[in-house]
Amino acid sequence: MTLPDHDAAFKRPKRRWLFIPYAIVVIAVFLWSIAWLEIRNQVALAMDRASVQARAHGAALEWKDRTIGGYPFRIEVVVTNFQAGEPSGWGLAAPSVKAVANAYDPYHWVVAAEEGATLNRPGGATHVAGRAIRASWVGKGDAAPRIIIEGLGLTFAADPGAKPFPLAGAEHAEIFTRTEPDGRMDAGLLLEAAQPRAARPGAPSLLADLTANRPFALLWQGIVSHPEAFRGPSAPAAAQAWANAGGEIATVRAGASAGPRGLGVRPGVLSLSADGRLRGQADVVVRGDASNAMRAVGQDQIVEPMAADAVALILQAQEAAGWRTEIPLTFQAGVTTLGPVAIGPAPKPF
Repeated sequence: MTLPDHDAAFKRPKRRWLFIPYAIVVIAVFLWSIAWLEIRNQVALAMDRASVQARAHGAALEWKDRTIGGYPFRIEVVVTNFQAGEPSGWGLAAPSVKAVANAYDPYHWVVAAEEGATLNRPGGATHVAGRAIRASWVGKGDAAPRIIIEGLGLTFAADPGAKPFPLAGAEHAEIFTRTEPDGRMDAGLLLEAAQPRAARPGAPSLLADLTANRPFALLWQGIVSHPEAFRGPSAPAAAQAWANAGGEIATVRAGASAGPRGLGVRPGVLSLSADGRLRGQADVVVRGDASNAMRAVGQDQIVEPMAADAVALILQAQEAAGWRTEIPLTFQAGVTTLGPVAIGPAPKPF
């Protein structure tokens, strides 16, 4: 008979396996930290590359200071004195811009300009302030990125001597674009509680005349064909390249209302002519005292007064038959025609 080994009975069990989960966590954190740093570096390189490419095409994409943080699960980019623009004068500037994306999805960014922004146009600059100015941007190789730009409690103030901006403010403004499965782009604009800029000597206001200077709401949604063709060294060149590729905008729904006045636009198709002016037709449905609005437009010399009076007489005759009037709005051969009356040159967006 053998006696039990007392040393073996009191031998401590091995506990090294208890440290394996901790080791795995440490290794995972180490590997993720390396991955996060690589994602951070790729974002910085992409920004620098875009800035160099913009300068090579005569455009601007610049900032003064840049910090990139957000570890461990986000990428947060903060830049100061942000400037973006193209040679014809269109651009955007902001004292500070913050962009945030999940580190595992660097194609979806949420951007905010907490100190306001400046919209530069060929006619001058307009400063935009508000409770919130933010955007969501998703770019994954589609013909057009998916963008939503939103502003709350906005105010607009043009520089002295600059071309007046149509709006004085808006409680809610939203612009969106998204690519459809067939490659076309769905785009839209929404304004709520928007205030038209008041007219002043030498600077009449079309919106103030049409809305009787009341707050108004506006909605437009359309489908843009060939969005991938909107490329070029400047906005006018890009618009012409888009038009040359057969680009068109098909209105899906559109309308505006200001107190008793209302405006609707039936589905129609618009494009650009060779000189960059609008071309196409839209049937306009008007509710309210449209004839008085048209006379105000003529009195302010926004439209040739005799043409405005002629259109006002047509609208007045239609109003006498009921509360709603309908009249075709045509852009052809560089001229805007309301019904049978030419009221001025066709608009040139860029």
